[in-house]
Amino acid sequence: MDNIRICFRRINRWAQGYVARRTRDAALTPSQIQALRHIGYHGTMSQQELVEDMGVDKAAVTRLVAGLEKAGYVIRTADPKDGRAKVIQATEAALQVKDDVIALEEAYYNWLLEALPEEERETFARQMNLLLQRAREGRRSCYCELDARRGKEGDDPCT
Repeated sequence: MDNIRICFRRINRWAQGYVARRTRDAALTPSQIQALRHIGYHGTMSQQELVEDMGVDKAAVTRLVAGLEKAGYVIRTADPKDGRAKVIQATEAALQVKDDVIALEEAYYNWLLEALPEEERETFARQMNLLLQRAREGRRSCYCELDARRGKEGDDPCT
């Protein structure tokens, strides 16, 4: 199990490094690139939605968005539904970065998967989709089942 965890982490980290070194604006950090990918995908989203998508705290997202706004990648405005909240809108520059990142990620993962014979790729894809579905369900339930297994019931930050 430890080997699988290490493999997931390393492949993800190395893919992010590949993308970061080849993204149009080399001054962007991997976290900023990840944020632009989320914002660009949605076009417009609240800062709270970005917190949830990225799985980081509000302060980190506030710093990220402030830097992206200063660099001209996003426009931040008050949420018309809730004046205390902020809405983030992707600029054309952000959408271009998002498109570049998707193309780079696709190239990286396609290259990586070439190491597997085609029939194994199909099996691997099915297994990865099962893991993704389980992770999505866990996230939606705030990982209650996982916390219960660990004996940490009641430590749920989602409640």
